[in-house]
Amino acid sequence: MIRAAVIAGALCAAAFDQRPEFVRIPPGGYAMAKTETTVAQFAAFVSATGYRTAAEQAGDPRTWREPGYQVAGNQPVVYVTVKDATAYCEWIGARLPTDAEWEHAARAGSTTRHYWGDRIDGRYLWYRPNTDGRPGPVGKKLPNSWGLHDVEGNVWEWAMSPPEDGAEMANRRGGSWIDCEDIEAPPGRSSGPLIGLSKYFKIAVGLDHRYDDIGFRCARTEH
Repeated sequence: MIRAAVIAGALCAAAFDQRPEFVRIPPGGYAMAKTETTVAQFAAFVSATGYRTAAEQAGDPRTWREPGYQVAGNQPVVYVTVKDATAYCEWIGARLPTDAEWEHAARAGSTTRHYWGDRIDGRYLWYRPNTDGRPGPVGKKLPNSWGLHDVEGNVWEWAMSPPEDGAEMANRRGGSWIDCEDIEAPPGRSSGPLIGLSKYFKIAVGLDHRYDDIGFRCARTEH
């Protein structure tokens, strides 16, 4: 019994060590996780709670454990639905950000297409030209002025939108490791923007949607 308690305590301590660092967002009221939720952080949650994602419950061949590419603990977790992401955030005493919160925090006071300017710059994000078939480790690219890493590229991030017709809505924001800067248009038409921060770069999807380039970061209300 004593040994079991010691082991359980060690597992809880390990899980606590994996909890994300939060950054307070000016002018106050809420904070955002400094990075996207990692595979290691999500694994600690699963180990502590026994949680099974929607993909696992459905018996999908691709899950957060086996997304179709080599996985490392410092990569952002993927194949998580809004429900999966919410369960993790609630476990650490947080929640998913609203759409407005996400954009405000990602912009960090900027008014340009990207938080660093209007032209794409690989020093700030993982995207198609500088990745090798999988997302990069979080926190390695230059952060915005409020200290948030990877708000563009690496993985799309879940953000909650106001309900429509009584139903909850979610958007994925910021672009991913798969994406190029613009959507290639058919001949005779202009290419459309894909990676960026404004409302024009959000894509509404169902709450059960999951894919190999969609992850999340948590927000936390502060008083």
